[in-house]
Amino acid sequence: MSEKRRPARKANKAGEGAGAAYTQELLDLLFDLLCEVVRTRHPEVEAVLRGRAALSQSAPELLLRTLQAWGIWFQLVTLVEQNATMRRLRQTEAERGAEHVPGTFAFVLAEAERAGIAPAVIQGVLERARIQPVITAHPTEAKRVTVLEIHRRIYLLLVELETPRWTPRE
Repeated sequence: MSEKRRPARKANKAGEGAGAAYTQELLDLLFDLLCEVVRTRHPEVEAVLRGRAALSQSAPELLLRTLQAWGIWFQLVTLVEQNATMRRLRQTEAERGAEHVPGTFAFVLAEAERAGIAPAVIQGVLERARIQPVITAHPTEAKRVTVLEIHRRIYLLLVELETPRWTPRE
């Protein structure tokens, strides 16, 4: 395994084709950046992250640091996957319209139309529906505000990376 690269990872459905290559580039970039940060604070943990040392070879006091680094890595992977999903959904909407984006009202209404459900039937259901917000958080999804802010900043930087600012000539 190369010391410069993280372990290979299959592209997910959210980034097929050219999108998969871009997703992989983001994963590689973030892994390298994580390793740079780890190297400055705990260089011995980087060897485990890059696959040059086994976790069992680490001193017991480094176990927590290594697990924290892997936890951060998994959070970064989740951010990249969310970014890839949003790019795919935006592309679908731009190319085919909102009615082709699963999970949207436009998609559901288009499905109802294809199924032959009359607009009056849908209107009647909506008029009788009781809609109330329910605010819950699964314990594994509850995060401190500071962590959420950091995730948001990282996500915005990922979006900034994909937003073209210059023409090819520039």
